[in-house]
Amino acid sequence: MSTKIGNSTQVLILFSFLLLPVVSFAQGNLKMQTDIPIDSIRLSDPFILADKNTETYYMTGTGGKLWKSKDLKLWEGPFTVVETDPDSWMGKNPMIWAAEIHQFKGKYYYFATFTNRDVIIDTVKGNKIERRASHILVSDSP
Repeated sequence: MSTKIGNSTQVLILFSFLLLPVVSFAQGNLKMQTDIPIDSIRLSDPFILADKNTETYYMTGTGGKLWKSKDLKLWEGPFTVVETDPDSWMGKNPMIWAAEIHQFKGKYYYFATFTNRDVIIDTVKGNKIERRASHILVSDSP
């Protein structure tokens, strides 16, 4: 599902859990794998959705990637769940912070903060403040 966020930002975000054989990631290319033990996944700010409809656990967090599991022990992933428009305020490689997925009234909501490290909006006591904003995306399926 595609969602356009704000006419002024012209951000196109694809929110679907489609499998891609090779996923681009800030630390290099990660290949989709199966049967990954939970202690082998490096993830900051993890969040797990226990989805009753699919009887599957979905885990996401900082970085915007997604893993899924039937038993919380072995995982499959990473999947790309967000595609941003490089011509938007986010730039070519925005950081995705503390992503979460929640189900409510038959829809799935993806909450995340996006950061463009190339755009400094202020400096406070010598600390550069990067351009960032939180968005909520919606989908019919996890």
